[in-house]
This record gives sequence, structure tokens and C-alpha cells, in this order.
Amino acid sequence: MNSKTHLGLEIKVLSNLLKRKVHCFLPQINAQLTDSERQVIGFLYHNKDKDIFQRDVELKFVIRRSTASRMLKGLEEKNFITREPVKGDARLKKICLTPMAQTMQANVLNRLDDFEDLLSRGISEEEMNVFFTVAEKIKKNLEEVQ
Repeated sequence: MNSKTHLGLEIKVLSNLLKRKVHCFLPQINAQLTDSERQVIGFLYHNKDKDIFQRDVELKFVIRRSTASRMLKGLEEKNFITREPVKGDARLKKICLTPMAQTMQANVLNRLDDFEDLLSRGISEEEMNVFFTVAEKIKKNLEEVQ
């Protein structure tokens, strides 16, 4: 094997480190949730002024209907979300965070602000902009793969 740095490997290493460190940074706040469930709760929290439906979750996280349905059912069973019918279409159910989930997410956001400060320590604004530009290009490249 040559000494060339492999982009995919570096991304995987970063992903592993992020997961490990985030769990240290957020101990016990939301230990009963999977990473995906935490992300969905964050999405709902940041969009609490909008009506969010299962389809929005599917599109945001690029997941299949069955995956979204299973995840939302789990969040409902854990009392983090409720699904409320929409006037005019009984089949359509709006996803809402419970008060417990809203309080938990507010605490998480405070800790994540500290974590973001740690991640960006020693990195200039210009370097951050380059990183985000490259990340967008990588995502676009991956979306083109059939």
C-alpha cells in the first residue's frame, strides 16, 4: 500500500472521533437515543415554528420511508415526540417534540456550543470556509454515484 492519504479513510476517522467525543461531551443527557434519533430531535427543535412531517425527515436525512417510520415510532414510544393529525387530511401527521424533548435539546445545544468551540480551536475563518466548500463538493460527488 502506498503512503497516499485516502480521503474516505480520513472522513471515517473524523466520524469515529466525533462520535466518541460527542458522547463524552454529552454524558447521560440523551443516552437512551441513537445518533440518528438525536439528529432528528435537533432538526425538529430548530424547525419548531414549522409543520414537520415524516416526509420532511426522509428528505432531510436522505433515509427511506421505512427507516424514518421505524425511527419516529421509537421516538414516540420513548415520549420524545407526538404525531398529531392535521386538519383537512387525517392521514397526515405533524411531528411535534414533547416538553421533555424540548428541555433536553436546549441543554444539548448549550453543550454543543462548547463542543463546536473545541472543534474549531486554532482554525481560521478562511480555513473553515475552505473545509465547508470541500465538504459540499464531496457530498455532491457522492450524490452523483448511482
